[in-house]
Amino acid sequence: MASRFRLAFLISFIALVTLGLLVFGCGDDGPTDPPGDDDDDDTTPPDTTEIRQRNERSADLDTLGMDLAELIDSLGTEDALDSILTIAQSDPLIESAGKSSQGIWIRYKIGDDKLVTGGIIVDPEFYDSSVLSKTALPVAPIWQSSKTGNIPSSKKTLYMSPVYSELQSVIPGVVDDVIQQSESALTAAKYQPFDVLTDGECKVARFAELDEYGIVRIHSHGNPWPSNQSPQRVYTPTGEERSEATDIVYRDDLFSGDLAWTVRNGKTYYYVSSDFVGSHNSFSANKTFVSLGFNYSDLGNWPDAIISTGGAAATVAYDWIVSGQQEADWTIDFFKEMSDTTLGEPLTMSEWFSSNTTSAPGGTQPVTINRNGAGETAFWSNIVLDCADSLVALADARLEEIVMAGFDNFEENYNLADIEDAYDLYFEALACDPDHLDANLGAAVTVLLAFTTDSEVMNAVDQWQTYLEDNVPFAVQSSGKKPLGIPLSFSGGAGAFKLPFDIVPMTLIAASKQSFRRVDPSLIVVQDVLEEIGLPRLEAAMGFLDKLVDAHDYTNIVTPRMQGDPEEEPVEIDQTDVRALRAASALLASAIHAAVSYEIAFPAYDSLSLYNALKPGSDWLTLRPGGADHLLLSQTLALDAIDFVDSAITSLDREIDNQDDDLIKIGPDSLSQADLDSVRANLQPVREALTVGASRWDNWDGKDSTAHTLLMVNANRIFTDPVEDWKALLPAYSVEFEIEPWGGESEEDPTTPETESNFGIVEFFDITVSEQRTYSGTYEFLATAFGDSIETSATGDTLILNLMEGYVAMHYDSISQMPDWVGVYEAHSRFSENLDSGFQQIAIEFDGFFTLDENKRYFGDSPCIPETISVDGVVLIINCPVYNPVLVWEADDVESWIWPDPTLNGFFPEITTTEEFLTTFGIDADDWEKRFVIPWNEAGNWCLEGFHPCSDSSETPSNGGAPPPGGGIW
Repeated sequence: MASRFRLAFLISFIALVTLGLLVFGCGDDGPTDPPGDDDDDDTTPPDTTEIRQRNERSADLDTLGMDLAELIDSLGTEDALDSILTIAQSDPLIESAGKSSQGIWIRYKIGDDKLVTGGIIVDPEFYDSSVLSKTALPVAPIWQSSKTGNIPSSKKTLYMSPVYSELQSVIPGVVDDVIQQSESALTAAKYQPFDVLTDGECKVARFAELDEYGIVRIHSHGNPWPSNQSPQRVYTPTGEERSEATDIVYRDDLFSGDLAWTVRNGKTYYYVSSDFVGSHNSFSANKTFVSLGFNYSDLGNWPDAIISTGGAAATVAYDWIVSGQQEADWTIDFFKEMSDTTLGEPLTMSEWFSSNTTSAPGGTQPVTINRNGAGETAFWSNIVLDCADSLVALADARLEEIVMAGFDNFEENYNLADIEDAYDLYFEALACDPDHLDANLGAAVTVLLAFTTDSEVMNAVDQWQTYLEDNVPFAVQSSGKKPLGIPLSFSGGAGAFKLPFDIVPMTLIAASKQSFRRVDPSLIVVQDVLEEIGLPRLEAAMGFLDKLVDAHDYTNIVTPRMQGDPEEEPVEIDQTDVRALRAASALLASAIHAAVSYEIAFPAYDSLSLYNALKPGSDWLTLRPGGADHLLLSQTLALDAIDFVDSAITSLDREIDNQDDDLIKIGPDSLSQADLDSVRANLQPVREALTVGASRWDNWDGKDSTAHTLLMVNANRIFTDPVEDWKALLPAYSVEFEIEPWGGESEEDPTTPETESNFGIVEFFDITVSEQRTYSGTYEFLATAFGDSIETSATGDTLILNLMEGYVAMHYDSISQMPDWVGVYEAHSRFSENLDSGFQQIAIEFDGFFTLDENKRYFGDSPCIPETISVDGVVLIINCPVYNPVLVWEADDVESWIWPDPTLNGFFPEITTTEEFLTTFGIDADDWEKRFVIPWNEAGNWCLEGFHPCSDSSETPSNGGAPPPGGGIW
């Protein structure tokens, strides 16, 4: 074990040295306490009986659908429907059933007081050419909204077609034509191209996430319930097939009838009602316009739910069956005329409806396109924007709206599209006048706001933060406003100056202290996102701020609305604030340049990938393309950050105006002179450490019995002459495998399979929470005697427990179908995390076991089958043991164990021989072994992450994976 520790020490030497050298008082205030456990003691445990009944009713509906299809072939449609209806009405588990114009509808009983709406679609009503005669129903009057007219504030647009393939087959090319022509028209009015979702992309969750758009178009079918003559609800299909997991997430909607199961074309899909869309979306913030392009969309409460409940500005919808071609013509004409900026004045919805024919032949009677909501709604404004001042004024007003809407919940309530909208206005102002100072300030603020709001970028930052925490003793905490602990907005007090300068060396050293058990393939994506999206935004922000730095007397007043609170006092932004923000931007950019300089990720979570990565000459721990340039820029920007902090303090010292309205100021409720002196005193040591190096008095050999020594460390070498391949600095070695039975050391034959198989999973879920706090859950599930006895235990938040319950139920269903299962299944799940309000993705851990009777082993749901494979020409018989990579030194003893460069590329310039190196770091013959085993399966447990073995079963992985089919080297 001593040799393992010493090699780990050698691999992480940069971390141990640089960390001690560069962590000064300039760091952040330190780690925060872990969030508390806010368990909800009143939570009712999930009801497994309810889950079972839902699954049984869904299976019954599937069976009725198959029976109906067979009866139609033999009896014809009407007789078949009557036959199935008779069966359904006699079923004691069905509360009610009836026929509609499109098939059968059913209300299933769940427990004593719950109902689930289901249906079987025989043939969705689709009128395309023929007109049938029937007495027309009176046309519903236009539903008027009390809201005032407006223009959609979001430029994002969405086109959803859950039945896209079906529509295309009935009216070939028309759907694509509607998309292309409507998109072209909207682009002329400065709207973004459609986000197009078709078929299976139109999941239930997407119907609950429409409010980020300014214009939403739903092109689908409409299914009135209980009939088209007196519809109480009108359902429109999603592209998502029914699953227990989705039932769990939307349980309340299912029981309220807002969500329904419907069999269509042999599969059970979810259908949503108007109340589902209205209750799950808040359209008012973006003044959204919704085009309801499906039959009966003006009925079944759709306009009222979308406008009155959801807060949309307006809708257009149909009061009967509309032909595909007529619907396309109306839609294209509407978007073209409403987006025609050549008219001089924008066309309102009232004007479009008064100047167009709004009735046409329908499937069984005339159909009318109706306007609902504010008639003065328009798609564009005729305000002429032709100078920087007016553009900045509009941009400021737009930014005020954004801040007012999202100030309390920064990460979730700020919408990236809205921020880009404000940025575009500032950028247009800069096109008029590149030196316009207020425009440069606004552009800098919005581009940094975009950085901290972009979920893709912040997810990459969070994953990098997690990686640093795993690989170095990194204490700085991230948040939405402070990625990697660095404030990317104007902030007062010491937090503006006490930047975590240790983030740069820590980011560099993490690669050389790569954990063998916690590698993360997603770091490849993380590095790409940080390099391709994060860095350009930071570079742009620094360019805008540099214009303000050059204007020494520049100030700007931040209005109360810009602060998110009309009751606040105005705040002055001056040179001190600008330079502090410029320093923070440079430091974060420096950390990202360091983060993308080396290859650090493995392609997979397995010992074969580790084996290949460790081999001399592999790409792991080598410079990425352009890595040397990134390191030079990292050093330059870190030094820039130090200089700008220094100049910000100088600016603050020289301020002679009244500081009462300043953000950063000297005073009893802000910074003291002692604070400033302390920060400034620590800047020079950091500067020297990054450039010329410094001597460090420390216990370098780690032994209590020896005295501290002084050692010169030249960190400058990391930046100016970077190591091409860290592995090449180790003494000569090769890599082998060492077999270990699955489950740890054992005297049993490793080819003998176990009957009890552990499984471990991390599953990701999309959720929306209403408030920022710690959410937690613990769920236990035990089934014995083939499910005759099931015990559950649950504590925590209902939202989390529902997700756990649904996933375990699905896994149990899968395991219980295995032919060799002997009837025992146990699962455990746990989660505790502080979540911000709004939509986000969370990872929940699941583990447990099940038992098989046959001579095979399963991992999760996949069997591990013995097979013969070849690794580097060596034939191995695999029967699910673990293969631990082993470093084998060419030297036979410590005396012949020669380090090729004891200075480690000049990092330790005073250490010139291997003997000095070993003495300095306390490595002797007792610590040395010729073979160094990477403890891939040291504790005999299987991690949740990709089923790879690890040394500590309590480790929490960052994301999941799947075992290779048929076994193999793990």
